[in-house]
Amino acid sequence: MPGTRTMRCESCKSHHPHRRLDKDEQQRLKKTGEKHPGTFWLCTGPLAGGECRTLRTGFNSMPFGPPPRKLA
Repeated sequence: MPGTRTMRCESCKSHHPHRRLDKDEQQRLKKTGEKHPGTFWLCTGPLAGGECRTLRTGFNSMPFGPPPRKLA
């Protein structure tokens, strides 16, 4: 399928297919202040109840940094 690529997902901790964002998803990402939403890929790996949907760029598997940790 064009527009898909197998890459490592930091959430899944393995390699899964990723797809390019569609126009609606790019617009939503642009509203967050991202200047280049067309460079992002979405993980379509399996996750309980659906797909993973973790975002990454072609060269950066964690473009937003690690998730914040709540201190106990």
